[in-house]
Amino acid sequence: LAGTKEAIDLCSYRMSCPGLGNEVGAGLGQTKSMIKGLFFSPHVTAQALKTAVFAAAIFEKAGFDVSPKPFDTRNDIIQSIRFDKPEALIAFCRGIQSASPVDSHVVP
Repeated sequence: LAGTKEAIDLCSYRMSCPGLGNEVGAGLGQTKSMIKGLFFSPHVTAQALKTAVFAAAIFEKAGFDVSPKPFDTRNDIIQSIRFDKPEALIAFCRGIQSASPVDSHVVP
């Protein structure tokens, strides 16, 4: 890059992110994505954990056996919901699919 300091700074902010600019090294065209990941990952992880706890609480209150329980310590975002009858599981899957933004017309 060549030009005024201001132009160089603006270009470096565009190639990486505002505030970091040319202070970060080469990233093979992935610098912006890597920096975004560092900023977004704590928030996205917190949202996933909160959603798993929320789902556990809702389904437990509805009478389903869930694992882990809403206030158990979690090591991942997997939430298990036990259905006593195969028909209940199929109905659940169909309900989720019908409300999905992609291929909602598909019947599992």
